[in-house]
Amino acid sequence: MKPTDALLVISIIFSNICFSQENASVTANERNRGFQKKRVFGMAVGAGSSTFKKTLSNWQQGSRNYHDSLKAIRSNSVFKFDISLLFMVNFNRTLAFRPTLTLSLVEGGNFQYDRMNTTETIKANRASTLLTLPLLFKLPRQKYQPYIGAGTSLLCFLGPYTDYDTRLPLKKLDVLGDIGIGVEFNVEKVAIFTPEIRYSAGLNNLKKEANNLYTNTIDKLKRRQWTFTLYMRDR
Repeated sequence: MKPTDALLVISIIFSNICFSQENASVTANERNRGFQKKRVFGMAVGAGSSTFKKTLSNWQQGSRNYHDSLKAIRSNSVFKFDISLLFMVNFNRTLAFRPTLTLSLVEGGNFQYDRMNTTETIKANRASTLLTLPLLFKLPRQKYQPYIGAGTSLLCFLGPYTDYDTRLPLKKLDVLGDIGIGVEFNVEKVAIFTPEIRYSAGLNNLKKEANNLYTNTIDKLKRRQWTFTLYMRDR
């Protein structure tokens, strides 16, 4: 082989290597483009369970002893379903802010009062709105990005009053602390899908005073939620 021919072959090989690397870089940047988009709107659907964590009071209250008519109080969870709109703000590759407005079609819990001769159920659940304000700490990857989210939520009960409002009245407004984990998947030419599991704990005592058997036997009521959510946003 002549020196000129060898030089030509080396030049062709070198050009192919450089071109392949450039294409790989472009493809990687294209995959990451959705993750790095500064601001974008999206939507989400979610489902999970909602209940109230109860703290019982002292049932021996002066001359009144609720042990004479009541055996136990049980707090049961209800299935909840959420529809959400979100606004994603990516500060950089590892930190993001995702305010989300959610409508829960059913949220709350049920209380079962086991009396001596009968059982009475109070359904303390209704629709609610939820404004969630989480910070996301992401671990950058090309096709997916796991993250941990933490923040607070503001919840407001909606809907008309029901029978439990007179027997076991609850405050309409609540503040929750949230923590969740999720993974962002960049589906090329489609969208970014994000499954997430979140635990929420209410910070307020939601019980109002009504001076009856239902409220006098409970000292505190605090909301607890587990939610699985699928977020979708543009790349």
